[in-house]
Amino acid sequence: MLRIVAIAAGICVAGCAVRSGPATWRLSEKRLIPPGITANAPPTRKFIAAAEPGKRSCSDDTAPVLLRKQHQRLHATVNAEALARQAPGWLDHWAFALETQGCLSPGSAASLAKEVSETVPLEPNGAFRLLYPVSPVGDWVELPPGSRLQLTAPILRDPSGSVIASTTASGLSVTVRASDNLIGFETTTYDVRPRTGGPGSEFAVRSVKRTIDGKEQETSQPAVNYPALLPDLALFRLVYKTGQTAFTALLIGANSPAEMDQQMSNANSCTQLPPDRCIAIPRNTGVNPVVPVMVNGAEVPLRLGASVGEAIRQAGWRLAGFPPKLTVSRPHRGRLARIDFAPGDPTILTLTALGGDTISWDRTAPGQPAVARLSVPEFPAPGQMPGKLVDAGGRLLHLYCTGSGEPLVMIAGAGFSFDWDLVQTEVAKFTRVCTYDPAGTAWSEAGISVECQTRVDEIHRILAAERKGKPVVLAGLSIGALVARLYVAEYPKEVSGIVMLDHAFLNPGAANLSPGKSFAPSGQTDTPPVLLEMTPIEITAEDDPGFTQLPDRIKALHRWAAARKPVMPTIANAQGCLDAVNAATDGKPRPLRELPLVVVSTGNETPNYAALQKDLLALSGNSRQMMALRSFHAIGMSEPDVATAAIRAVVDAVLRGGRLE
Repeated sequence: MLRIVAIAAGICVAGCAVRSGPATWRLSEKRLIPPGITANAPPTRKFIAAAEPGKRSCSDDTAPVLLRKQHQRLHATVNAEALARQAPGWLDHWAFALETQGCLSPGSAASLAKEVSETVPLEPNGAFRLLYPVSPVGDWVELPPGSRLQLTAPILRDPSGSVIASTTASGLSVTVRASDNLIGFETTTYDVRPRTGGPGSEFAVRSVKRTIDGKEQETSQPAVNYPALLPDLALFRLVYKTGQTAFTALLIGANSPAEMDQQMSNANSCTQLPPDRCIAIPRNTGVNPVVPVMVNGAEVPLRLGASVGEAIRQAGWRLAGFPPKLTVSRPHRGRLARIDFAPGDPTILTLTALGGDTISWDRTAPGQPAVARLSVPEFPAPGQMPGKLVDAGGRLLHLYCTGSGEPLVMIAGAGFSFDWDLVQTEVAKFTRVCTYDPAGTAWSEAGISVECQTRVDEIHRILAAERKGKPVVLAGLSIGALVARLYVAEYPKEVSGIVMLDHAFLNPGAANLSPGKSFAPSGQTDTPPVLLEMTPIEITAEDDPGFTQLPDRIKALHRWAAARKPVMPTIANAQGCLDAVNAATDGKPRPLRELPLVVVSTGNETPNYAALQKDLLALSGNSRQMMALRSFHAIGMSEPDVATAAIRAVVDAVLRGGRLE
């Protein structure tokens, strides 16, 4: 009897010690402290794990987590300081290894890893970092149990036909609208759950929803079950596409972290890997890893790595400040526990959702707006938003200005502000330069449309506040050059010079078009870059070889912004913009008058491209052409020195009185 009492007391010392503090999570001094633990608790914590032990006893005295099997229970000792120093995904791989070695019962690795992360104080996003293996530059993510995978594929009237998907990332304005063959979409959601009878993960279809001609219906199985094509594997990694590829992402499977790392070294395409280890997700299929979060009582599939602030914005909060009576809870040892935080502490907004979190606020509070705007949008990687948010007619737009001097250079887009990092850094050395994110992209709030006129209005409002009518040099790539041309037509006194980079949206004339065509996905017209005759066609900044020239942090920023699925201009938008430019200039032979104009052209060999560049030079009586022969399209990435030299030439001309040398 005495022995039984002693064992019970021992269990209480090990397992009940974590119950000695408050029953809530607490954000304190940039740490997230679990329930039951005091702020000054020692760095080493002990608990009895809910996970069942395996047939073997495994112990590693050098690991941050020490496990000992006693009386068919797992006793864990966690060194918080050592755990915090581990690499991303360490807990997931550590628990996987224990299950593989037989130290844990089958299917219990994920629960043990989560339990360890809930036991000791960590920096606010430390648990996410340790539980989810994610690439430091955002080009891949592993899919451990507890996450979900969503695939959205087009439904075609004629399955043997093709569909051209719209761009979601870069705004390079080369997307062709979907053909009449597209009649709807199918969205399949998979649960990533512990693998049956062995370590690792497996996929289970959670739901299949089809929307055909505007009507939604549910079915039991997807048309193509991509994860099922990788049977009997334990680990799965989603590798986002790079370069000019025919796929959105690669789904790679392996049976161990070492095997996965080995396969990742050959992950440029599935052709370099065994067929039962890799599936290429087609370009016309969207793929998103998500976690389930409850927001105001409704389940929301939140992208993997998203913050509390992003969940709040996704639910419609748009004005400044915190929602009234904001409450955030997250699981702890199988139960939800509220997170206590100081009123107004922005750390809570940057907290990464793990899945199973709940977020709510009082939507009926008197005097509160129906929607509100958060003042500090978040980026999931370390670092702060550069620049500032400016009010552009009721919408907050992100503006980033660097350097000093006159004239100011305003880059009119395409793409995101940070896509111009290599150019902006150099231009800032000789004058002031600004980039911005159009409404609905990156940190900027959603706008009313993506038409050129909307972009012109946005830039005019920004410059009205920043410049008070003082002239600027406008630079634009692709459709951004059309925005610049329309801006000059509407506000001629506010522009002192223009730089056009790989701009080919100039009406080539009816002789160059097939009957009934405005823009065609072939050599019949000149939309940059050369459009391949294969389908689907979806060119984004990541397809451009120059994307690899960007710093890792900028590439990660781009992928973050692209993952938010911004609506970008299409070929139809470009045609509408061209129509607006033609209407505004009313057939004037030199609509840009004597403004200094530099046209930067690529080695595009599409028929009529050279002639169109010549026509662009004729828009001004004061023009010059520069060549970027190593660029596919995104000159600011591939040859930033050429883009910078073009801007420098116009800036120098303005300072000399307006004439180019």
